[in-house]
Amino acid sequence: MIMWNAAPEIIFPPHNELSLLGAPLLTDGLSMAISAKTATLKLMSSRIDILPAHQSFFLLKNCLVVPKVIYLLRSASVYECMNELNCPEKVICESVEAITNTARSPAVWRQASLPAAFGGIEIRRTSELALSAFLESVHATEAFTLQILPIIDIEPSLSN
Repeated sequence: MIMWNAAPEIIFPPHNELSLLGAPLLTDGLSMAISAKTATLKLMSSRIDILPAHQSFFLLKNCLVVPKVIYLLRSASVYECMNELNCPEKVICESVEAITNTARSPAVWRQASLPAAFGGIEIRRTSELALSAFLESVHATEAFTLQILPIIDIEPSLSN
């Protein structure tokens, strides 16, 4: 209220639109961020069909799937929105089906997400990466976070 009185021309965004470098600051914005990434993946998947199949698959696997989503997975607690995480997985699955010209059942897609040593094609599922990516980020930034906020205790919040 004080801010609005002091600077009425400032427009404050809704809570679900608050983000920092593309990552939502509050859990209200998780579904919106996942939807935005899904739309980006759809756009890239539609454009990758122009290339030959081998090159398309290589780019999809190594440049477009996990690298495009990993920042969001690491910087926000998207593991709380497992239903929304199915949308990017569907887009990825449809892209792989279009590139390889095959139809994949859920069981086949599950095996395809495994490493090559276990008979997969190494296209990781976002729902499987979400929690581990977020916890890795929390662990990697723990020392820096404690320097900034020395009174915060990270451990109890992770046990909930």
